[in-house]
Amino acid sequence: MFTRLHIVVEGRTEEKFVNEILVPHLGGRNISADARMIQTGRTPSRRNKGGLGKPQDFDHLKDDILAWTRVESQPNVRFTTMVDLYAYPQNAPGYDEAKMLTDAYAKVALLEQRMAEVVNSQRFIPYIQLHEYETLLYADFQKWDIVFPQKASHIWALAREVKGDDNIELINDGERSAPSKRLIRVFPEYEGKKADYGYLLALHIGLDTLRGKCAHFNDWLTSLEALGHGN
Repeated sequence: MFTRLHIVVEGRTEEKFVNEILVPHLGGRNISADARMIQTGRTPSRRNKGGLGKPQDFDHLKDDILAWTRVESQPNVRFTTMVDLYAYPQNAPGYDEAKMLTDAYAKVALLEQRMAEVVNSQRFIPYIQLHEYETLLYADFQKWDIVFPQKASHIWALAREVKGDDNIELINDGERSAPSKRLIRVFPEYEGKKADYGYLLALHIGLDTLRGKCAHFNDWLTSLEALGHGN
């Protein structure tokens, strides 16, 4: 029996990445996947806006996951998330405890564990992106000129800025030093078209490179692939 996988994502950038890149990849492994954004509003005009930018937004994420698990109760249906550690909601379980940790991998593991405890379902695989989606795009600057032609100086300015970061997943979550903030500072046009640019850059870089440079992302994707084997 094939596995159906529902992915709750933070915004349109992650939604497009999942639907355009992960869905075809997982489809070849007997997994039918789809994505939808977190519902951050309860009025019709604010539905499906995405984002977890407010301190209390964990409730929206939790409610969306729990509602989906209730509606989709079949044993072959699984659930996961793709949300950023950057600006993660302050009311999330384990937030204060995680804030005391200096190791980013320990921090994200704790928050994922607490999220799993809240959902309380063996069908759920929590995932928090270190530190945000744009981290993935730093995996290979060689491909950036395909998306940003004739902007080699801008590309290499950003590449030099993070040259000392051997592990791109550890590029931090500061207000100016987070991956997206650095990117927008060099490429202001990215801010208005994050979903399109974010998808195209990931597409040209390729999943193999993303996985090779981002261990936490690779672990998550490996766990999703295993669902196609009946795990």
